[in-house]
Amino acid sequence: MDKTGGGLFTFHPKCLFLQCVTHQNMKKLKEIKLSHLQLDFLLNKEEKKGFSFLLNHGVYCTRCNAICAKGVVNYTLRLNRFNDIVVDGECAVCGQKVTRVMEFGENILFFEKAMDYRESLQN
Repeated sequence: MDKTGGGLFTFHPKCLFLQCVTHQNMKKLKEIKLSHLQLDFLLNKEEKKGFSFLLNHGVYCTRCNAICAKGVVNYTLRLNRFNDIVVDGECAVCGQKVTRVMEFGENILFFEKAMDYRESLQN
């Protein structure tokens, strides 16, 4: 098997990059707070639609014992060590504190953009 993918497994530089980052450096990445403007920069058009859908139809409230029927309000945003977006807020119906991890970090393009953003914070 050669490194260009002539064997049973294919070689893809981005996958190798992601594997390297996830196994060696994930524990070193810190959670960082995100503003709504920063989130807007990180998400593309389709990801913004997905974020909005999850925020309004995909957060579970333990007090209502159901999905937050009117969405989440008063929320803050964090980028966790996996480059997923963490939303902490309140159920719009009852005010119970809720949290949702939105696994955008699994998308390699988002992951790379988040890594670039992290790097820009250090400069």
